Amino acid sequence: MKIARLVFAGLTLAGLVACDRSEAPAQKIERVAEQAISGSESESLPQQARGPFAPRDECGELPGGQVFLGELRTAIARRDAEALVALTADDVKLDFGGGAGHALLRERLTDEEYRLWDELAEVVPLGCAPGGQARMTMPWYFEQDTGIDATEALIVTAEEVPLLAAPQADGEVLARLSWDAVAFDYGREPAPNGFTAVDWNDPQADDPVEGFVETNKLRSLLDYRVVALRRNDRWRIVSIIAGD
Repeated sequence: MKIARLVFAGLTLAGLVACDRSEAPAQKIERVAEQAISGSESESLPQQARGPFAPRDECGELPGGQVFLGELRTAIARRDAEALVALTADDVKLDFGGGAGHALLRERLTDEEYRLWDELAEVVPLGCAPGGQARMTMPWYFEQDTGIDATEALIVTAEEVPLLAAPQADGEVLARLSWDAVAFDYGREPAPNGFTAVDWNDPQADDPVEGFVETNKLRSLLDYRVVALRRNDRWRIVSIIAGD
């Protein structure tokens, strides 16, 4: 399970990272990759969603960035291990315990414990943030200030997601959140399966709003991210990693 690889303070939050998510990101990446394969010139992400941490691609204007990202999307959509390896550094970092390198990457792409193909298919559609002219990070929101401790921060990964007063689908709706950040609430009892207890910083209120969000609409800030560096005019992925 992915849970064992993430360094989180609470097992419930680690479980959140391991939960099933919507297939929408994978479907989006396949569509984008098909456009790249056909040679069409298009935006690297679907139309901008609403919300402060909605996916956005700010790396396309980096030198060679658009080509690199197109090759990455195509490799993921085709599940082409050799194409992906060609886009990674020889010592690509895969965990915080010393796991690295091409051989281990090939293994983890399909290993049921890691399923890196699936992880990559979820990460890349979440946008890309540049770091100067020689660094890019995916998801985009990982490089943004959420105002929440990284070990507690969760991103709402859709629009108009209800923040509920009770952990049930027909509960009172306290607010509707669109690609916003919330904090995992360690102080409350674990919510029933399918829901997570969170605190939301309402910009119109003095105190955080306590509520519940469907777990499959949340993604930990410390879930998988990809970092690539430009060296000698070539972009290479230097880490595919989760946790802290």
